[in-house]
Amino acid sequence: MAEALINSLTATSLFDLTGVVAVITGGGTGIGLMLASTLIANGANVYITGRRQDVLERITRIYNQAAAKTPGRGRLVALRGDVTQKSEAIRLADEIGKREPSGVTVLFNNAGILIGGVHPPTEATAKAFFESYFNGVTQDEFTQTYATNAMSNPAGGSNELGQTSHDNVEFPFEVPANKKGGSARDIGAVALALIANWFINGETVLVDGGTLLVHPSSW
Repeated sequence: MAEALINSLTATSLFDLTGVVAVITGGGTGIGLMLASTLIANGANVYITGRRQDVLERITRIYNQAAAKTPGRGRLVALRGDVTQKSEAIRLADEIGKREPSGVTVLFNNAGILIGGVHPPTEATAKAFFESYFNGVTQDEFTQTYATNAMSNPAGGSNELGQTSHDNVEFPFEVPANKKGGSARDIGAVALALIANWFINGETVLVDGGTLLVHPSSW
């Protein structure tokens, strides 16, 4: 009995994402791709969306070919769409719903900030949440959600795998854990924990390498 318990608590068992269906907006580059590659490595099927079909198709081809060489890997599915538009968000949701009648396990909205005010739903139904958090937001507020004041990276770049490089970048703030910034391992470890542990709810998880400790006013 103890052996069975120990076996069930291995990393391979805890983070086995077989059967998981994920959707990642902006999943073809940067942090979105870090998330997507981690999930397919552990057995999930992942829909990645973005505005550039050529980028999505190239990334999907490269990673699916690699994943197919090892049993138990998941796969990527590319869907072009501009989620700054409410009509596009609905179209993508409908398209994925047709392909996944049993539903989606996890959604990573991989960009944006909170804009506008919404009223909490009056009942715990999908329709009520849709009315409050989607219909309750104007198109202008919806678009502004993605107008994030992100740091540009003119000195960086991406390789053939879509991985971003910061080797020649000097950040305007201190990152104690690693002066070159985080990696797919840092992002992926958090993603696995959030998916596998259903008791993590309503938390803000900062993956910042200790930056907040030395720049507390930035939060």
